[in-house]
Amino acid sequence: MTHSTERQARAPFPTWLKSLGLGWSMLLAVAAAQAMPLLNVSGFGDKGYIIAPDQAAAVSFHFDQAFSGVSITADLTKINPSTDGGVFLVSNLGPSATLGDVIATQNFSAISFIGSGTVLFSGLNLGLGDYAIVVANSQSTAGNVLWNGSSAASVSHAVGVVDGIDFFSSNTSGFLFNSAFTPVLGSDRQAFFTVTAADTVVTQVPEPASLLLLVVGLVGLASTRVRKQHLR
Repeated sequence: MTHSTERQARAPFPTWLKSLGLGWSMLLAVAAAQAMPLLNVSGFGDKGYIIAPDQAAAVSFHFDQAFSGVSITADLTKINPSTDGGVFLVSNLGPSATLGDVIATQNFSAISFIGSGTVLFSGLNLGLGDYAIVVANSQSTAGNVLWNGSSAASVSHAVGVVDGIDFFSSNTSGFLFNSAFTPVLGSDRQAFFTVTAADTVVTQVPEPASLLLLVVGLVGLASTRVRKQHLR
């Protein structure tokens, strides 16, 4: 009876250690599933782009590595609800661009213009290279689109991501993927937009956590062995 009671008292010993190891695993899994911010241009909106019919504005950026699950938002407002046009993501901007450089496109009718946080694209897989987001107002509309921005924008970016410059285009024949754009040089203004991605890279466990998980495993094995010896 004495031995039986002693065995029952010792059996739950490693339970808290097992719970601790499970907690670490769950924490690491949640961290790996969170979206990864890549590029954010924001600030106090004092100087943006009013995109009239037949005009387009663009922002550029560069990836030094590939990202998956990429989402792009911008600070866009339709001044006239009936305004029509489109948003393009391209890998080349200007007269040398071809139709093959157009990666994704959305018509204004498919976008909810809510100002900051207006979703342009989501779920994209983008490799290393140059990119530009183009907002083009249709030739057939009479309303304008406001792309909010600032002359003193705050820019933050992840490693492997480079913020480019803004461009503006005014064409009497309407926007085409190979329309000519004029760079907006200096710090005159920057349009607000955000690029994020799904963090699909396997997160390396920090060294202290690795050691802790190793200790948990060794202690669990040791306690199991002790219990087996005690039962003999």
